[in-house]
This record gives sequence, C-alpha cells and structure tokens, in this order.
Amino acid sequence: MDFNLEKDLIPLSKFRNSYKKYIASLTEEKRSIVLTQNGKAAAILISPQEYDSLQKLQTKLTLSQ
Repeated sequence: MDFNLEKDLIPLSKFRNSYKKYIASLTEEKRSIVLTQNGKAAAILISPQEYDSLQKLQTKLTLSQ
C-alpha cells in the first residue's frame, strides 16, 4: 500500500466534517487514513479487512518464534 499525503493525511477537523466519505474510502480504496491534530499524527484508521489481515499476520509471526 502506497502512502499519499494528499489522500491519506487528514486533519481531524476535516475528518469530522466528512467522516462518511473517509470511512467509505477505507474499504473502497484500501487505503489507511492518518488523522492529524495540530499538524501531528494523532491516529491511524484502517479498514476492518486490513485489521483482520494484520491480526492474522501477527499471529503467524508470534507462532513462528
């Protein structure tokens, strides 16, 4: 997954005003969203599918140790 500052870095105030659009894009575009507060990263949003994939990968890595 490539990172695109224009699409993926969103000020929290802008997210609040258009959250439905951004939530939809998580699944449709398979992109994460970095929410910023005062110009600094505050949170990262990922789709439920991406979260599941990360959990499975973490389990595999843990079991292989």
